[in-house]
Amino acid sequence: MAFWSNISAILFLVALILLILCIISFFKRNGKAMTYGRPAVICFIISFLVMITSTEKTDHPIINFFANVCLILFIFFLVLAILSIVKKTGMAKKQFLITAVLFIAFGVFTSIATPSAEKQTAKDKKIATEKEAKKDAEKKEADEKTREQEEEKRQAEEQAQKQQKEQKRQAEEQALKQLEEHKHQAEEQTQKQLEEHKRQAEEQAQKQQEEQKRQAEEQAQKQQEEQKRQAEEQAQKQQEEQKRQAEEQASQKKSTVASSATSNHGGSNGQPFQNDPSDDKETNTSCKGQIKGNANSKKYHVPGGQYYDSTKDNIVWFCSEADAKAAGYVKSKK
Repeated sequence: MAFWSNISAILFLVALILLILCIISFFKRNGKAMTYGRPAVICFIISFLVMITSTEKTDHPIINFFANVCLILFIFFLVLAILSIVKKTGMAKKQFLITAVLFIAFGVFTSIATPSAEKQTAKDKKIATEKEAKKDAEKKEADEKTREQEEEKRQAEEQAQKQQKEQKRQAEEQALKQLEEHKHQAEEQTQKQLEEHKRQAEEQAQKQQEEQKRQAEEQAQKQQEEQKRQAEEQAQKQQEEQKRQAEEQASQKKSTVASSATSNHGGSNGQPFQNDPSDDKETNTSCKGQIKGNANSKKYHVPGGQYYDSTKDNIVWFCSEADAKAAGYVKSKK
């Protein structure tokens, strides 16, 4: 309302300025009186209309409206009356009469529309009481609203505190679970690593044992093979040596028997006689007894023995068993 009141006051001042300019132009007779007069009237009308709409409400709004209309018409006819006096049109008296009537009507309507001082005072008191009651109600409502807000704030804080505690508890439980899980996983990982290390160590030890066993077996086998080879070589050497010695001895004996038979053929001198292997019927006719010895087996057979007749090769003849034994022969058991 203050804004429209200010607008109304500004328009009213503009209308007064235009009215003064209109009067000055009228006296100077420069033809601008109507140019200033029309805007002045329009500004007066708009100013009063704005004033009407911006004033406080009355008990008689219709009468108040007519009072404002009378005021506008009063100003309008007052201007016309002044112009009529200046122009001497003869209408000034009539226009002043209308102006006076309008002024009286404006005063009457204004007195009716405007409440009396007592009524205004009572009304103001009533309005003040209502405003006070309204303020009290608003204050009470504001206090209630403040209490509600404080209660809501307290509940919100309690809820937030509960949520924080719950979140903290859940976070602690989650952290504890994660810690236990990590610990469990670490223990499992450590156990797995220990088992893996143990398994690898056992496998390594088993491999080493197997390798050592294999190497020992190979070494033992090599040693056995070496010993066997050495034994075979030794045995072969011994056999070859024995065979060589036997052959040498047999050759010596054969040479001895042959030389003895050549030098003492037909007589008994106690020396063996070895026949020609190609002649199995050759006998020692130089002596009696006919003891037959085998040069290979170094055994001699007496007449009537089981192998006497079957011995036909490498025969060495002896005249007596003493000669055969002296030559290193052994009597056959069969």
